[in-house]
Amino acid sequence: MLRFNSPKQFGISTLLGLSLVSSVAWSSAPLSTFDGLPTAPDVEEFLQVASRLDLADPRLEFADGSGGMSINLEYKGMGLMGDFMSVNADGKGDNGAGNPEGQIVAYNLSRILGYSRSYGRGCWYQISGYPVQVLRSLAERNGSSRQAVQEARERLLRTTSQASVDGTLSLYGPKPYGLSALEAAGGPNGLFNEASPFASYLQSYGARPENRIVSLGRYPVNELEAARTLSTIFVVDALTEQWDRFSGGNISVVKDGALYRLVAYDNGGAGIGGWGSGYQTRYLSWTSRFDRNVVREVLAMDDFMAGRVTSYLGFRSQPEFLRALGIRRFERGFRKGVSKVAAHMRATLTREGQDAYFE
Repeated sequence: MLRFNSPKQFGISTLLGLSLVSSVAWSSAPLSTFDGLPTAPDVEEFLQVASRLDLADPRLEFADGSGGMSINLEYKGMGLMGDFMSVNADGKGDNGAGNPEGQIVAYNLSRILGYSRSYGRGCWYQISGYPVQVLRSLAERNGSSRQAVQEARERLLRTTSQASVDGTLSLYGPKPYGLSALEAAGGPNGLFNEASPFASYLQSYGARPENRIVSLGRYPVNELEAARTLSTIFVVDALTEQWDRFSGGNISVVKDGALYRLVAYDNGGAGIGGWGSGYQTRYLSWTSRFDRNVVREVLAMDDFMAGRVTSYLGFRSQPEFLRALGIRRFERGFRKGVSKVAAHMRATLTREGQDAYFE
């Protein structure tokens, strides 16, 4: 793995030489000003780290975090680890296998729904100086013969010819362990294992999960909490048209005390604009039992987006809300997703009543 020390002489003053993107560039409202959104400790931790960490600190270093389909700039040190994914001049991710916008929107939705601890943390950011040079070096040195990586390489070389590069900053959480017990073979990119007991727990007509410890694969989890989290992950996946949840390792658990809990750290495989719509339909077919608060927020969001109410989370302007959420290119697709998920929830509640809720 290529590693690069982060030298002080480049004068980088913020994380990854990054400054939080200004309101003129991407967003009119920083993530910390979501009116009406409860302040979760993990969210505050991320915002504090993102604003204070200096990646030019000699205790930190860059590394090649590239995978089989992408070229990624990774940073680590002082007990922290994360990555930066670039977008080109058209606002598209340089790595064709990932949609940076989907990663950000999924995290912000998880904040609204009260499940931020289960999601990878991230913000829109801009790098300049030394990190741009390192990212370019990764592209130049990557000799993969895979077409997707070669295409990413060419895009990155064009992007890093600029003095500054826009993209997304992620901060990794606890180490995730892939949960193959919930995955099944199938196309086009993997499926939910409907033979799992959790498939029944997620259906309003199925068995109810209990507040007890069970084994999910080889990991002990609280059955009720795991089912509730999985349902919410599927709701967010439907809202963002996620096509990459079951391709391998993208539904995971992390250790939390004596037990494990479900997480969805990798959310870059989001279509939003339409190319994940087939999976959107699948998520809704897999989920007809929900967390009450999740239903409340999705229906309120839909009412706001449809113009039936004039405010949501303190926002009175839909464009302002969408910018704060992280939407940049896929407003139309996201609007359709909210409408479709809300319609599914309303129909389920009409048909099933209280069985549509876990408790």
